[in-house]
Amino acid sequence: MKRYLWQNPDWQDFQVHYDQGTLINLLSQARFLQGELLGKIASLDLQLRTETQGEILIAETLETSKIEGVELNIESVRSSVAERLGLPSGTGAKNDRHITGVVEVLIDAVRNHRSPLNLDRLNRWHGALFPLGLSGV
Repeated sequence: MKRYLWQNPDWQDFQVHYDQGTLINLLSQARFLQGELLGKIASLDLQLRTETQGEILIAETLETSKIEGVELNIESVRSSVAERLGLPSGTGAKNDRHITGVVEVLIDAVRNHRSPLNLDRLNRWHGALFPLGLSGV
């Protein structure tokens, strides 16, 4: 079994065959739940909304890293997210540069989801994820 997506010989083949009916049902359910969540968040005051977004971002950071088989320290993630959103961190956990990079990319992807994914943006993401270049991986 391959550990990383890119280790599969056909990883870049996006012409994958799938059951369209199953996919549409799952996407519809996800979209409905997303709407419910956004509606609930919109009813919160600004501080509580920011804290809620922080909790969602923490979960997203942890789950995104799990895709690559990386388990992150939740307190370090919480600290990094709190710092980026201007929330009190409360954990005293030391910031990890790798975690900070993942959080920065996710925040940019969420806040600027309508912006084009161009070379400049990809380079900024690369710089956030690999601050020491490829030799630092």
